[in-house]
Amino acid sequence: MPLARLSFVFLAEGMGDGNKHRTRFQVIGPNGEIVLPGNESITDTRPQFGRLQTAITAMNPRLPGPGQYYVVFEVDDQEHFKQSFSVVLDPHTR
Repeated sequence: MPLARLSFVFLAEGMGDGNKHRTRFQVIGPNGEIVLPGNESITDTRPQFGRLQTAITAMNPRLPGPGQYYVVFEVDDQEHFKQSFSVVLDPHTR
């Protein structure tokens, strides 16, 4: 199921701990499979109040089909955010 673009924006604020952390996002498909694996990044947090804004865009992603998907954001291999979204077929393209 081709899409032109799939984008997510993550916003967070709070106190940093002054350490470096591995971060990764991925999209999980209706059957629990990883359909968009994310790149791992190293995030350096500062020990003061701050805001984090990260945008992720996948161009021309291919999803297996309609269903419920999840976007997952991990920090140091621990799930910190998980949100579902649904993909439906456009009735005008059948």
